[in-house]
Amino acid sequence: MSQQPSQHPVAQAANDALAALPGGAGLVVGVSGGLDSVALLQALHEALGPGAGARLTVAHLDHTLRADSPADAAFVAGLADRMHLPFLTERLDVPDWARRHGLGLEEAARDLRYDFFLRCARETRAAFVALAHHADDNVETVLYRIVRGTALRGLGGMPAARPLGEGVTLIRPLLACRREQIEHFARSRGLAWRTDSTNADTRLARNYIRHTLLPALRDRLNGRADEAIARLAAAAAAAADLLARQGLALLEEALRPGDAGALSLSASVLAEADPLIVAEALREALTRLDAGLKHVSADHLRAAAALPHSPPPATVGLPGNLEVRRRGDLLILSPVRSPAPDSPADRSPIPGDSFENPLDWSLQRSSSPSDTTEIPLPDGSSLHLSPLPFDRVAFERHLASPDVNMEFLDADRLASGFCLRLARPEETFIPLGAPGRQSVAAFLANAKVPRRARAGVFCLADAEGIVWLIGHRLADRVKVSPATAHVLLARHVAWIGA
Repeated sequence: MSQQPSQHPVAQAANDALAALPGGAGLVVGVSGGLDSVALLQALHEALGPGAGARLTVAHLDHTLRADSPADAAFVAGLADRMHLPFLTERLDVPDWARRHGLGLEEAARDLRYDFFLRCARETRAAFVALAHHADDNVETVLYRIVRGTALRGLGGMPAARPLGEGVTLIRPLLACRREQIEHFARSRGLAWRTDSTNADTRLARNYIRHTLLPALRDRLNGRADEAIARLAAAAAAAADLLARQGLALLEEALRPGDAGALSLSASVLAEADPLIVAEALREALTRLDAGLKHVSADHLRAAAALPHSPPPATVGLPGNLEVRRRGDLLILSPVRSPAPDSPADRSPIPGDSFENPLDWSLQRSSSPSDTTEIPLPDGSSLHLSPLPFDRVAFERHLASPDVNMEFLDADRLASGFCLRLARPEETFIPLGAPGRQSVAAFLANAKVPRRARAGVFCLADAEGIVWLIGHRLADRVKVSPATAHVLLARHVAWIGA
């Protein structure tokens, strides 16, 4: 027997999601035009009934990744019109954004999409954004994270709800539904949807997992591999939630009065707790400092969690121009301080009060990666420079999986006066892939670098100006080209220091 519409798992999931929201709360629904998002929109529209237009807004971002993407936007616009729902859309050049910001296409598309949904929520004063991720998406996400490397939190997969921005929560009403259930729901309602031709391209990581890896696991190891992975993710998510709650309680116990813009914690209180709980407490502390956690890894947190057991003074540098300092019985989390000129004990390890360190590149050319120069930075991190013959295979691997903390510079394009120094907000350079010159201040603002992290950004430079704004963007004039013969491999590495 076929299920009644009101009993369908997808319809029930939409009802349950709406029941959990405050009465009358506005909801932006991200709709690509594909099966999943069209089904989600239909289920939410049915659940709300005649008054849906007062609460639902349809949002569609055209990523310009395919020639037929305008047809997707037109399809979603028509869908919203037939349902008498407000419709918001934008068209953004994702490939250009990815190129200019050193990101992979998938990561750039995701970042821009989430930013668009957040802006839509704020424009419509909606407190929630609903996306159509489902159980099969979650399994694929967990597998991807396992292979790439993840901690317990990442092993838990996608949460059913998480903050998207101040006052806006992202929800995933269909996260417990399987793909076949969603398709059954859509067909039972006679829905039409768009098919993305790139979904079959197994050169993309998620498609490879969906079309090649998972079928192989089902065929060779476990016909119900998806369910096994989903159970693992659920157990990991429950464990991570428990650790997070214990970390929050520890943070409240360890908090001590301190300077504005910083958090001070009792090292002796933290030393009595398990390092896993300490790492969670530090994660929450960084969140309270409004620090971007995107580049803060489990290794960073593990290093910082060891500080209560380290003799003071000791420091761990974190991405985003942050540091955790052990001073007496306090752990102090704050932006990196600029040492005072009259404080020799706190002076930067780079010579000169202007933090400028001349580098003799012309004398460092080598054919061996062992000839790496390591230069310490004041935030506890270091810069590693390796002069090498150009290896196109290694460079293409870097392009396939970009890392903002590593760059290949064309060595023969470097001018005299090569040095490591602080970037000046007013100086200009042409960022890789950009159409023209930008000031450092404008570039960092446009790249949405948190305001507190824009001060004290270091750069490699020569007599012509910035070569690499470290951790952010290479200058276009030193990019690798078909004529490149020698490169300087530059890597920014976090480390623990006294």
